[in-house]
Amino acid sequence: MLKSSDQLRLLAAVCFGVTVLASPAWATDDRFSTAVAARERGDYAVAIELFSQVATEHPNDADGLRLLGTTLAFAHHYREAITVLERAHDLSPRDEDIAIALSRALLWSGKLAAARSLAADASGIEPANPDVRDLSASISAAERDAPRAALDVTETLSRVSIGSSRATWSETAATLSVPLDALTKISAGVDIEDRATSTDTRLSLRADRNFGFGSAFIGVTQTPAATFRERWSILSGVVIPIKPFLLGSIEVRRAHYDLVDVTVIEPGLTIHSLQDRWSVTAHSVNLWGEGARHHLGWSLRGNYALSSAVQLFAGGATYSDTEAGMIRRVDSAFVGAAVPISARLRLQIVADHEVRRTSYTRDGIGLGLHWRFGP
Repeated sequence: MLKSSDQLRLLAAVCFGVTVLASPAWATDDRFSTAVAARERGDYAVAIELFSQVATEHPNDADGLRLLGTTLAFAHHYREAITVLERAHDLSPRDEDIAIALSRALLWSGKLAAARSLAADASGIEPANPDVRDLSASISAAERDAPRAALDVTETLSRVSIGSSRATWSETAATLSVPLDALTKISAGVDIEDRATSTDTRLSLRADRNFGFGSAFIGVTQTPAATFRERWSILSGVVIPIKPFLLGSIEVRRAHYDLVDVTVIEPGLTIHSLQDRWSVTAHSVNLWGEGARHHLGWSLRGNYALSSAVQLFAGGATYSDTEAGMIRRVDSAFVGAAVPISARLRLQIVADHEVRRTSYTRDGIGLGLHWRFGP
């Protein structure tokens, strides 16, 4: 995904060289100076329109195409940016600024191998260029942090009180996540909960995608022969950066039970430190059930990095939830930690307490393992 520090560095470099590198056809066009001013103030739509007009009139002006392509990249139109910059690179294959711009557009779109190849070409043209060194460092960081296939397995045991009776419930969950590319991930999961008298097996499939504006996901679940879980559900959501330290999100879920259909909408905000040492996430939980009645709740979660490796987290919630077609109020709290065992393996332990009003009280302890494939 596009990082603001990369964008600002590239924007400064491009704007610094605009008047020097612009061809006479562009430099004497009033639309050129207007487009540059628009881009500097972040009005990319106006800049793209003006740059496109001049580029149409001068289709073989490689530097003009570079300006249009980089502006498209700033506006997160990566596919169009790459097409324009590839045309510029074909016209002027020895232009290091075009090679750098194309490599960055490829990097921001998640095409890391192609970005690395172009960066090597730019380095061969001008090895001492500091922009090439910065670009190579950005690509290396992206390669290091690139998503890899991962397997998560969790086992939870719970002691449950239902009136005067006691029972032990168990839940086993496994999720396999596979990246399709640097920006897209597919996850498939199975979650088996055994409540002694009945067992439900939920199957899930979800796709996550990063965009220039943030990220989005869509998913489905199905529980064959469900007794207390939903028969099926559809969910989707987005996460959008608002400020460097603030994220906004919303998740929408529609679930079908034997006795009722429910819709849940959860808008949320996450505030975090700029170094990601800590974060706090709050959600408003809105459920609509029988007769379109609205049930309002909330959830809160905090994360803290005790060190570069150990993560602590805790939270609580009070909201309305549905089991076996019955909507009841739930009060819950949890605390946990995640500790790396090796470069690929991470252990997580969670303790939680839940009170489902007029139903049961549950105390659980869960152990989870996260295994990352690849190097």
